[in-house]
Amino acid sequence: MTTIQDVTVSQMLASLAGTVCPACACRKKPRMSVCGDCWRLLPTRVAERLYLRVGHGYELAFRDAMYALIVKEIYLPEGTDARPDAIQS
Repeated sequence: MTTIQDVTVSQMLASLAGTVCPACACRKKPRMSVCGDCWRLLPTRVAERLYLRVGHGYELAFRDAMYALIVKEIYLPEGTDARPDAIQS
């Protein structure tokens, strides 16, 4: 199980490129952080921050979005394993 605290930058990028919503496991479009249903549930300020670039705030925005959606487990694309180099908040 990958929790919000355990997710790495490489896993966030794999999720961003994938077609599985990390919040609910429904289908999403590649290059979108979450599916449309989850996007509509996000507060506007949180959703807007998901447009930030990696290394310039995306990592925190991703985590904030998962917290806002009350996600307990991140759904990652197949073959993406939890790794010990998790980013720290």
